[in-house]
This record gives sequence, C-alpha cells and structure tokens, in this order.
Amino acid sequence: MEITHIPAGSRPANEIEEILAEVVAFDALINRASGLGDDFDPRADEVRQELLSPNEYTSHQTWIGRLGGAIVAKGIAYLTLQDT
Repeated sequence: MEITHIPAGSRPANEIEEILAEVVAFDALINRASGLGDDFDPRADEVRQELLSPNEYTSHQTWIGRLGGAIVAKGIAYLTLQDT
C-alpha cells in the first residue's frame, strides 16, 4: 500500500485540486457503506480547507492509502493548537 501524508498547508493548491474529487468520492463511498445518506457527504470546500489551511486554532493531518492507484483507506487527525 502506498501512503501519502498531507499535513494541512504542506502541499500547493494545484496538487490538492488534483486529488480533491477522489478524496470526496472516497468519503461518500464510506458513508454509503456505513448506511449514511447524502446529507452526511463531505463538502468539497470543507475538505479543501482541511487539506490546505491550518489556522491559529486547528490543523488537520490526513493520510491516504492507495492500492493500484485507487484510494482504499483514509486516516485523519484533528489537532487543536494551543498557545503555551
């Protein structure tokens, strides 16, 4: 399995745009397999934001697992940033 790690803000926008539709489609597939309807599908703009932009309060780490070029697994970490 090929694993791609995407810390928010670590990749240029054009690279994120290349994989965005595939990531959103994979999330929708998982929702269907879990019995969830369209109302729970991810919004492309929210996924784009998670992959592109940390802010002063939160950041996301995303891992995408591929077999034969197709996404077969996805892991995320939602990190709360604190001023120490």
